[in-house]
Formats: sequence, C-alpha cells, structure tokens
Amino acid sequence: MLRQGHYTLTSTGPQATAHLAQTMTLLNMNTQELMQQLDTALAENPALELDEDRRCPTCHRTLGPTEICPVCSQPNTRDESDPVVFLSPLHDTYHDKMGSRVSNEYEDIVEDEYSVKTETLPSYIITQISIELNGIEHQIAEHLVQNLDENGFLTIELFEIARYFHVSISVVERVRKLIQHCEPLGIASKTSTEAMQIQLEFLAQSQEIPAIVPQVLTEEGMGLLYHRKMDKLAKNLDVKLSDIEDAIQFIASNLNPFPTHSYWGTCRTPTKSNVHVYHQPDIIIHYLNDDPKNGLSVEVFMPYLWQPKINPEFKAAMAKIEGDKKEAWQKDYEKAALLVKCLQQRAYTILRLMQYLVKNQEAFILNGAKYLKPVTRAKVAEILDVHESTISRAVANKTVELQNGKIIPLSAFFSQNLGVRSVLCEIISKEKTPLSDSKLTKELQKQGYSVARRTVAKYRSMEGILPAHLRKSSQNDKVSYLRKVVAN
Repeated sequence: MLRQGHYTLTSTGPQATAHLAQTMTLLNMNTQELMQQLDTALAENPALELDEDRRCPTCHRTLGPTEICPVCSQPNTRDESDPVVFLSPLHDTYHDKMGSRVSNEYEDIVEDEYSVKTETLPSYIITQISIELNGIEHQIAEHLVQNLDENGFLTIELFEIARYFHVSISVVERVRKLIQHCEPLGIASKTSTEAMQIQLEFLAQSQEIPAIVPQVLTEEGMGLLYHRKMDKLAKNLDVKLSDIEDAIQFIASNLNPFPTHSYWGTCRTPTKSNVHVYHQPDIIIHYLNDDPKNGLSVEVFMPYLWQPKINPEFKAAMAKIEGDKKEAWQKDYEKAALLVKCLQQRAYTILRLMQYLVKNQEAFILNGAKYLKPVTRAKVAEILDVHESTISRAVANKTVELQNGKIIPLSAFFSQNLGVRSVLCEIISKEKTPLSDSKLTKELQKQGYSVARRTVAKYRSMEGILPAHLRKSSQNDKVSYLRKVVAN
C-alpha cells in the first residue's frame, strides 16, 4: 500500500504508479514552475481547459477579480490557536507592506524597473569614468580593472600595459589615477598604504585630518607599525607615543586597507553564488484581516486564476468517436483527469504541511530565527502520516513571505542550526571583550544549546564573523588590530 496524503493507493498498477509519479513531480515544483507546466498541458491537451468563472480552488465558490475566498479564508469552529490556511487562485496579486491586497497587473514592468540587478565591480568602475576616457584609454581601463585581485589591488605592472597598447606609461598612469578615485576609493592601488592615502585625500575635503596621520601613513611608517616598532616611529617623527596611538585609532576608524571589502565579497562578483533574491513568494503568512488579535492566516498560491477542469465538449464528443481516434482521445482525457487529481493532491499536501508549520513555529514567524524550534522533515512526515520524500518535495523550491514582509525559503523552517546561529550572533554583538570559541560554546550552553567548539567555529564562519583575536577592538590592542588588517 502506498500512502500519499489523504489518498490511499491500494494498487501498484499503472494508474496508481502514474498518479503517484505525477503528484511527486508537481509537488516538487514552485508556483512559477507549475504555471509553466500547466501552460504546456493546456496548449497540448484538448481535453483540458480553464473554468471561465474564477473560483476558489478549495470550495469552488465564484470569486471577484481580486477577491480571496470569503469562506475558506475565515476561521471555522476548530481550535482558535490553529492558523487559517487556504488556497488562493490569485497568482498575480500580492500584499503591500500594510497587508492590503493589491493588483500586480503591471508585474513585468515593475520588476524590470525595480528588480535587483547584479553588476560586476569592473563594469561598475568603467561606468563611473567612461565619459573621461577616449578610445585607447577605455581599453586600458578595461585591462586594468580585469587585473585586480580580490582585495582590489593591481596585479600587473604599468609598463606591461604600456608596452601592450603601445602608449607611454604616463597615459596608463593617468587612467589608473582616474580608477583610484572611483568608488570604492583606492581601487587599483598597489598596496594598502597607497589605497588609504587616496582615501585620506578624499576625506580631507570634508573634515580636518590630524597632522600626524599623513606622516604615519607612509610605506615606512606602516612598515614600522606592522612590526610593532611604535617607539621607533615616534622617535623618527619626533612625536609622543600617544600621538602615534591616536593616529592608529584614526586610520583604523576611517580608512579601509582593502578597497573591495566594503563593497563586494570579491572584485569579480558582487555576491556569493549561493545568495538568492526572492521576488514572488509561493506562500504568504499574514495576520487574518490584518489584525494581530485574529492570529495568523496562511495563503497558499495556486498557479492559475481559474480552475483547470475537463473540457465538457471534448468529453461529449469523445463518446461519438470510434476507432483509433477514440483511443487517442481517451489517452488525452485520462491525462487531463490525472493532472486535475494530482493538482488537488499537491494542494492538499502543502496545506497540511503549512497548517503544522505555522501552528508550531509561530514564535519563529513573528520574532525571528532565535525562536525556531528544531524539527526534521522525517518528524513532520511521521506526524502527517506521509513519506519523508513527500515532505522533501513539498518543501523544495518554495518560498514564504513572513508577516514582516521578509521572503525566506520554506526549507528555513527545517534548518537545524538557524536558531543557534542567531543566538551566537546575538552573544557576539553584546560581548565587551572578544570571546574565544570555547567561551562562546559555554555561553551557548547556558542558553540551552549544546554544541561542540568546532561547531561554534563553523557557525561563526558561516555568519562571516572573525575569530576572537581578529575581533579585538583598537582600544584594547590597536597595534595588533592594525597588524592584522593593514598588509603591504
């Protein structure tokens, strides 16, 4: 016997196998993917059509142009703590920040205008100086920005570029100077010191610079600081040691030794490849009637405005057809009927899943990752009496818009480390002095999270947090701080 939601397939024959296989396939798709699948089916199968009346996917009540079902979207006599979970046929609508339902008729135009665009650092730089370059200078600039390392430093000698383009070094140097004064300031420098000197020039236009800072910010001065020879630097400049400390504080607070780090993770790409930007959710969680007193409501989007159904004219005509044509028509009819049933099964499975998740993870939904209760797909499958693979497919590729408007992957509800990582970040943000991974482990244990030290190190790395010895503030160890972040 194969269990699948509220359907029980007591046969392992072709029909049961096809039903299960197609249900699993559809369940794995998000709303947009399912919409494409339905478009294909509607175009290829004459037995399938969309209902002319816009109806609720659950109770089939006729709805208005932008109306959600007035029956299915309201609570019934069940437990008041249960969220209201219902299907919505309005794939082309969304909720604004106030929770009001608005039309998305001009979705394509809006998304083109406001969607997040990915731009590489080289193209970003060239855009800033393009108007100041002639033909050959434009080629030189492109060559320069393509030869930057991950810190934004130039990795090629100017004479090599001059020889390649048959121009004087002064021409190449002029182009490099233009690039260095682009955002991020100091890009295409050869050293951290040179990059910070460029930044200091710009800073001097808007604020007063301590007189000692330009004297410290030289290759010789930074070299002495790097090797902890503050006394010798103070003697060379004929200043007090406290003046050197003040200069270090100013440099550490206002200048960036690695230009690209404030703008992009690397100079090649602005974001990591595993960072996703979600525009349209598959599920929306919001307060019922926009009132927090009413509890949470969950709207599961279906990928159609009208209900797919069997074409009645096709069914009537099929009864009059004979021979080979009848057999072909029968296959189309069976495919259409199977698709409709599988869509219903998909919807039912997702509704049950969201009913459980929203009821048991309400604190996470309303208050953040710190309150996420650990739960596995296997455990949810056991509770809902379905196979674990069913839950995995229901979760895959889906996104959820939370009550605060943030869109997250549905898989975040099953993240085993999201809660502890959130608490870890909170502990580090409140630390007075940097805590080692061992001390962080003890702090987490005090809050009920039993994790190993190496696990803490892994989570800290995942959150982009430096080790304790690199988190030390300049007040506690200015020289050590500068030695770590300022490299020649």
